[in-house]
Amino acid sequence: MVRTRFIHSSDLQLGMTRAFLKDDGQVRFADDRRSAITRLGELARKHGAEFIVLAGDVFDKPSVDDATWQRAAAALAALPVPTFIVPGNHDPLSADSLYRDEERRLPDPVRVLAGYEPVAVPGLDSVEVAGAPVPTKDPGRDLVAEALDHLGPTDSVRVLVGHGPVTDFGDHAAERIDIDRAERALDERVVDYVALGDTHSATRIGETGKIWYSGAPEATDFHRVDAGAAEGKGESNSGKALLVDVDKEPGRPADVAVEELEVGRWRLEELSAELNSAGDVERFLERLDGYPPERERVVVRYALSGALSLEERVRLDEGLARLAPRFSNLYPHERYMDLHTAPTEGEIDDLQITGFTRDALDELVERGEDGAVRLLVRLLAAERKES
Repeated sequence: MVRTRFIHSSDLQLGMTRAFLKDDGQVRFADDRRSAITRLGELARKHGAEFIVLAGDVFDKPSVDDATWQRAAAALAALPVPTFIVPGNHDPLSADSLYRDEERRLPDPVRVLAGYEPVAVPGLDSVEVAGAPVPTKDPGRDLVAEALDHLGPTDSVRVLVGHGPVTDFGDHAAERIDIDRAERALDERVVDYVALGDTHSATRIGETGKIWYSGAPEATDFHRVDAGAAEGKGESNSGKALLVDVDKEPGRPADVAVEELEVGRWRLEELSAELNSAGDVERFLERLDGYPPERERVVVRYALSGALSLEERVRLDEGLARLAPRFSNLYPHERYMDLHTAPTEGEIDDLQITGFTRDALDELVERGEDGAVRLLVRLLAAERKES
């Protein structure tokens, strides 16, 4: 029997920036994405993993600035076990690829899988890694199937590392990875585990339990905590790495076990709430206040709907202003905001305004010009305070 244990990760996208982060947050974000390499090494040592595979998009672009490269190379060089990288669509093996730059050669124990030929894992008998490298940003063909066509059955443990979308996700474009084809190869002992990158949430694919996306070790997009928070996808299971055990007897398909490990430090979450009363406002603010005290790595984007009185809206605005500095960022998802201010008659009367100003406020309220209503009320309140 051949037995091995390894770490599967992908999509570090070193050099990535995010528009929703301020300068200090962006620095922390970049540092944590790079230090994820170190954390993967620590997990390998802790769990007795014998090697690491990085299934594409280690870098955010085909070429990155020298500081990003140097720091990444130093972190990779310090890994305690052999590490195999396959180029992805963000860092493809194109003519301008950093992986082709002779002055930027990655040090041992790192090996870039630039072809389909299996590579033996140093120090291990009968364990090898094969790659399906992405040659251009849009290859237009199933690279995993292409790699499988170059391989035959083996009694060694063989891990195939690829990058790209799969047919399970509903789009059968040419570059989609054919999962049925990959599962036949698993049954025929051509490969024993398919390590994929591209999707940033850790995800089991197919029926065998031997094809996985590792997801990104640090979040890159928002996890939509509430159903209906916004349209589109989201990252529901990022911040993970996979610990993979493979046991294989001659002439039989391998047994594979996969465990998700926590890696990420960042939380990017989108919340939704309907606010129509003072109680709704308090519950939403309490929800935000319930995040852990250390929030410098937490970004919350909120989508609110409903209608609030002036007093309720002021309470909400004050509460958000009080809480915002505690987060790396706390801000509205403007595209999905549908929260209106509806002053009561008593609130408008309390402003003690008449004539043109009263008519203007009534018209703004009737037209639903929420921002203008709030601005006008603030100006009137400030004027009364000064007088």
